[in-house]
Amino acid sequence: MHCTRLVASLACCLALFAGSVSAQLADTAHKRITYTRWVEAAEGGTSNFDLYRIDSDAMNRRLLMPSVVGFYRWEPRWSPSGTYVVFSQVQNSDWGSSVIRIVDLYGQNARQLTTGAGMFDWPSWSPDGHWIAYRSLTLAGSCITVVRPNGSERRNVTCVSGVEDFQPRAAEWSSDSKRLYTAIGSNPLPEEYRFLQPVRIDVASGAVTPLAPAMQVDGNEYSVIFSPDRKKGLVQRLGGFGGGVLIWDFQTNTTGPYVNGYSAVWSPDGKSIAFARPVVSGLGIDRDTHLPFTMSIDGTNERQLVTTILTGLYYAPVDWSADGKSVLLNRQRYEPGTSSPTLEMRAIQVDTRAITNLGFGRADWGAWHRRH
Repeated sequence: MHCTRLVASLACCLALFAGSVSAQLADTAHKRITYTRWVEAAEGGTSNFDLYRIDSDAMNRRLLMPSVVGFYRWEPRWSPSGTYVVFSQVQNSDWGSSVIRIVDLYGQNARQLTTGAGMFDWPSWSPDGHWIAYRSLTLAGSCITVVRPNGSERRNVTCVSGVEDFQPRAAEWSSDSKRLYTAIGSNPLPEEYRFLQPVRIDVASGAVTPLAPAMQVDGNEYSVIFSPDRKKGLVQRLGGFGGGVLIWDFQTNTTGPYVNGYSAVWSPDGKSIAFARPVVSGLGIDRDTHLPFTMSIDGTNERQLVTTILTGLYYAPVDWSADGKSVLLNRQRYEPGTSSPTLEMRAIQVDTRAITNLGFGRADWGAWHRRH
């Protein structure tokens, strides 16, 4: 009898411990940020991109995949539970192809989700955690593909080809995990004429519904970033400095205030954006200064997040915390006379402007975990 009671007591303690660990994981998931760190090659340039995670208080940094020369891992995004990261990976420096992989927050249980030849990139996890969507560039054309986290039931939801392609950015899910939102780019005229059309895709049927008429943009670098309610979009260049930002209302097909800036991202409630803007320009890449701002989407309440001006300093917002109180930014610093920057990350509280140094690395949209 004593043995029975002892076994029962141990079972109870183990259950309580497991529950406590699960609760702790859930409680701290909102602090987790996943990112990549570029490793310099001895002969110059980069030899590989390593995958990491860190907490927003700069604690618990962890390498999630072994550092391997020729392996470039990028575009990481958290699962809804905050226990797995999905990412793209180029192997053996073959930039003509890439795969989709996942790994857990301890750097274990890594698996590849894609097979066959092609470029598979820009993954995003459904809010219910049951699917991962990504862009596929194969002989079938430019496709939006879904797969289960265990690698099963992989299928193309819809594809375009010819003068059309899906924008190089992760498709965003609806809150019920039944629809995807992205933009179709097309070049029906000479290369300098590019059009973007926001669309909604039904995951079950593959039906594509335009949300607004196509908009002409200045080149292939432009993309549409959807608001949390999927009713508006930020039209801007995908990378680089400058270019401006348009706030596009799909329902009325009108654009709101022109934002003199770049790298704009929506706040979780969709009422504000964070963006970067030159405050010193025209002096050279190692002498100009670009700083971060926030503002309401009607153009009011503009706020500068960093007030110190240092030459050769460039900020680029990439994400918000789940509570909308902080912004995650990439920070590049060019030393005088240099053309290669140091790549670091910062988290800045919007109200207080308090800055947390997250160290070397580069983050993307979806880097900061948030519950759906």
